Amino acid sequence: MVLEITNPRKHAHTLSIPKFGVNSEMLEPREGTDIVTFVADTPGVFTFYCGLPYNPDKLYCDPDHTMMTGTLIVLE
Repeated sequence: MVLEITNPRKHAHTLSIPKFGVNSEMLEPREGTDIVTFVADTPGVFTFYCGLPYNPDKLYCDPDHTMMTGTLIVLE
Protein backbone atom coordinates (compact mmCIF):
# COMPACT_ATOMS: atom_id res chain seq x y z
CA MET A 1 0.00 0.00 0.00
CA VAL A 2 1.23 3.50 -0.78
CA LEU A 3 -0.12 6.52 1.08
CA GLU A 4 0.68 10.11 0.20
CA ILE A 5 0.23 12.22 3.32
CA THR A 6 -0.12 16.00 3.54
CA ASN A 7 -0.45 18.34 6.50
CA PRO A 8 -2.86 21.27 5.99
CA ARG A 9 -2.83 22.29 9.66
CA LYS A 10 -0.80 25.01 11.38
CA HIS A 11 1.39 22.72 13.52
CA ALA A 12 3.69 19.79 12.70
CA HIS A 13 2.25 16.24 12.65
CA THR A 14 3.15 12.65 11.76
CA LEU A 15 1.17 9.57 10.76
CA SER A 16 1.57 6.31 12.69
CA ILE A 17 0.02 2.92 11.99
CA PRO A 18 1.67 0.71 14.63
CA LYS A 19 0.37 -2.65 13.35
CA PHE A 20 2.22 -2.15 10.07
CA GLY A 21 5.27 -0.32 11.42
CA VAL A 22 4.31 2.94 9.68
CA ASN A 23 5.81 6.15 11.04
CA SER A 24 5.92 9.05 8.62
CA GLU A 25 8.48 11.79 8.58
CA MET A 26 7.52 14.95 10.45
CA LEU A 27 5.01 16.84 8.33
CA GLU A 28 5.80 20.54 8.49
CA PRO A 29 2.91 22.97 9.06
CA ARG A 30 0.65 23.65 6.07
CA GLU A 31 3.07 22.20 3.51
CA GLY A 32 4.54 18.97 4.84
CA THR A 33 4.19 15.85 2.73
CA ASP A 34 5.48 12.29 2.89
CA ILE A 35 4.87 9.01 1.11
CA VAL A 36 4.77 5.83 3.16
CA THR A 37 4.81 2.36 1.67
CA PHE A 38 3.88 -0.78 3.58
CA VAL A 39 2.30 -4.19 3.14
CA ALA A 40 -1.18 -4.40 4.64
CA ASP A 41 -1.18 -8.19 4.85
CA THR A 42 -3.28 -8.70 7.97
CA PRO A 43 -7.06 -8.39 7.60
CA GLY A 44 -8.76 -6.36 10.29
CA VAL A 45 -9.49 -2.92 11.65
CA PHE A 46 -6.49 -0.83 12.69
CA THR A 47 -6.17 2.60 14.27
CA PHE A 48 -3.90 5.26 12.83
CA TYR A 49 -3.04 8.52 14.55
CA CYS A 50 -0.72 11.49 14.81
CA GLY A 51 2.42 10.06 16.41
CA LEU A 52 3.92 13.41 17.36
CA PRO A 53 3.11 14.20 21.00
CA TYR A 54 1.38 17.52 21.61
CA ASN A 55 3.95 20.14 22.60
CA PRO A 56 2.80 23.76 22.19
CA ASP A 57 6.31 25.12 22.84
CA LYS A 58 7.69 23.31 19.78
CA LEU A 59 4.47 23.75 17.73
CA TYR A 60 4.04 19.96 17.61
CA CYS A 61 0.52 18.72 17.00
CA ASP A 62 -2.58 20.56 18.23
CA PRO A 63 -4.64 20.67 21.45
CA ASP A 64 -7.04 18.13 19.88
CA HIS A 65 -4.17 15.59 19.55
CA THR A 66 -6.07 12.77 21.27
CA MET A 67 -8.84 13.06 18.66
CA MET A 68 -6.46 12.78 15.67
CA THR A 69 -7.21 9.16 14.90
CA GLY A 70 -8.68 7.20 12.06
CA THR A 71 -9.37 3.66 11.00
CA LEU A 72 -7.67 1.56 8.34
CA ILE A 73 -9.78 -1.42 7.27
CA VAL A 74 -7.88 -4.21 5.56
CA LEU A 75 -10.00 -6.80 3.75
CA GLU A 76 -8.85 -10.29 2.84
